[in-house]
Amino acid sequence: MNLRPDDFWDMTMREYILKQRGYVDAIRDQQIHDWNKTRVLACYVLKPHLKKGKNITPQEVMTLPIDKTKKQIDLEQARKDALLFDMKMKKIEQKNKKKEKKEVSLSELLAKTNGNK
Repeated sequence: MNLRPDDFWDMTMREYILKQRGYVDAIRDQQIHDWNKTRVLACYVLKPHLKKGKNITPQEVMTLPIDKTKKQIDLEQARKDALLFDMKMKKIEQKNKKKEKKEVSLSELLAKTNGNK
């Protein structure tokens, strides 16, 4: 971390932790950069040995943490979620229909009360 003893003892714990995190992040970034150069070089080395018209990308040679990965979709789980959602929607619709049936207009209430007298 290139710290002199005087600098170390003048730091607060928070400053030291931030310095340490920055140092570790710098090392990680340098390593990723080096691996990125390596995979690009490997890509260029492999290109002459591929079939005509075939291309290869550095991401196909080796994936790194900086690469954006495509989200894997579990089809079976998606089907289960869709069926569960459909069942919930049907239950909600049934409850709403029951509530609609229970609602009675004022004139119907008056007709029922007058008929009971």
